Amino acid sequence: MEIDEKKLVEALNIGANEKKKTPETASIKCDNCGSTAIIMKSNTLGICEYCGSKIKIKHEYTNNIKLNVSADKVEKISECVVLKTNHSSDEFLRGAIIQLVGTSFVPANILDGEFSEVETEYPQFMIATIHYEGTYSGSVGYDRREQYEDYQKEYDAYLKTYVNRRVLKERTVTDWHPYNGNLSINETVCVRTDGNDASGEQALEEILKSSSISAATVDYDESELQYIPIEKGDASLSDRAIKYGERLAVRDINFPGDHVRDVHSNFTHEILETRYCIAPEYCLKFKFDGKEHEIKSFAADLYYRGTVPNEDDKNQEYISGKTKKYAWMSISFSIFAMVAAILLSVLIGGFWSLLFLIFPIVGYIVYKKQKEKIEIVFYNSKIDEKIQKLEEYLQNHNLPKLTDEEIKNLSIKKK
Repeated sequence: MEIDEKKLVEALNIGANEKKKTPETASIKCDNCGSTAIIMKSNTLGICEYCGSKIKIKHEYTNNIKLNVSADKVEKISECVVLKTNHSSDEFLRGAIIQLVGTSFVPANILDGEFSEVETEYPQFMIATIHYEGTYSGSVGYDRREQYEDYQKEYDAYLKTYVNRRVLKERTVTDWHPYNGNLSINETVCVRTDGNDASGEQALEEILKSSSISAATVDYDESELQYIPIEKGDASLSDRAIKYGERLAVRDINFPGDHVRDVHSNFTHEILETRYCIAPEYCLKFKFDGKEHEIKSFAADLYYRGTVPNEDDKNQEYISGKTKKYAWMSISFSIFAMVAAILLSVLIGGFWSLLFLIFPIVGYIVYKKQKEKIEIVFYNSKIDEKIQKLEEYLQNHNLPKLTDEEIKNLSIKKK
């Protein structure tokens, strides 16, 4: 059965610390026997004391609730916090530019683009700690090597023809076995309340992994951002957090073996704690080659994310053009060798006609060596150009110059 949560809120006397039943509990009745003696196991499940029937409560999200759950006496408390600002906008700008230039597929002249001033934004997130408990199953595979017989075509000089010979080979096979287990885990999930921002949610989770929520934030009432109203969302926000947290729980399952497939899970969940967080973040917007791009990071810790230009296709096109003549040389050697081998096999036959097959091998080796040489010169010159332009940018914007360690990290990508 389903019961509207508004009746549940009235029945549980939200905000009070009473553990006894109040007169309002009479509004919740068991459909099976009509009893009002309901024990709340969670905010979504009640048990009838008289007949033991399970009562499913329709979940509608309610902000700032304090709910005593008889299962483990966990109090659900919503509170508002602000993510700390540990880095200045100049620190963000310098780090973002170095990160941008150090990305291998970014054009060498990226700093010739139109860069705007660093902006500060204030996205909001719901941070939920959710307990998941249940079972999971799947198939795990173990690899092993085995020998098998096969037939291989070989040239017989005595018979002067190709024959099939039986040979012994090795292959990898996977043995699959069923596997199941139980999981009990708490997941901290971040869901943006004022829009969709999957990369921002993941970045905030990374910050909270390295530091507790209380250490990474300050109370909203004690912050300088009290002028920004807190947006707490609706029921869909809570549902998103629960579904996302379950995916994280499944990801944390450690299956044995070399492979896994057909994973299934069945979890129950309980929201242990909910906080609403304003997370100050920096944003650098720029325009390059007619397209808009941006780099973002929270002011608490510099985890850079965003969109940047990718010229890998242009690079490969340039290298292909430079190595085109060597490719044609390899093809010419191959055609010449095939024609010569056919003519000699007709005229004199035997093993000597096969010697001409060495020409395509030589042609291919020459092509690969020249292509590798062109790639090394091309990519290394790009890195040198990037470092030079980066040093000029930092100087022109009165930012600290590159350290020896940073130059080493940028140069280490040379081929």
